[in-house]
Amino acid sequence: MNTKALAGVERLLIDGNNLLHRMSGGVDPGALRLLLARLRGALPATVAAILMLDGHPASGTDRRQRVTRNLEIHHAGSLTADDALLNLVRDQAPHTRATTTIVTDDRALTERARHLGARTQRLVWLEQLLTAGGGGRTTIGSGSRPGLPPEPPGADDEREPWKPGRGATRKRGNPRRGSH
Repeated sequence: MNTKALAGVERLLIDGNNLLHRMSGGVDPGALRLLLARLRGALPATVAAILMLDGHPASGTDRRQRVTRNLEIHHAGSLTADDALLNLVRDQAPHTRATTTIVTDDRALTERARHLGARTQRLVWLEQLLTAGGGGRTTIGSGSRPGLPPEPPGADDEREPWKPGRGATRKRGNPRRGSH
């Protein structure tokens, strides 16, 4: 994994369902196993990562599962995954939150995490870090999307909302009908 991209990051909190849907189109056990293998191989030992999943774990399974020394799966249980991730940030001392990065495409979660003092990154950032060491694009599941260039932090704040006429087509009526 690109250690420059992870400079200053001690804790990586990942919106797991969001990432799995983006990379594979769903949250099936096979896609989860492949994602965990990619994360295991890519994370440096200095970064602790938590993959937060929605809902409850399978019957007989703990809510928190250690995959490796620095990678865990957490299930949000009756909370939303967003709230569970934010609770992990709140549980940290305020002066250490700047070393925590939440990875998500959820704008509301991004804003709330920044308000608490955590850094945020979009899912494409993590996708690129996961594929950078593999010599090319490796898909997880059948619904993978091609990689996109990384966006600078806060780029989505400056994004202008869609407006008609900005490259959009406009209906002009029936072209076969003469004007009266």
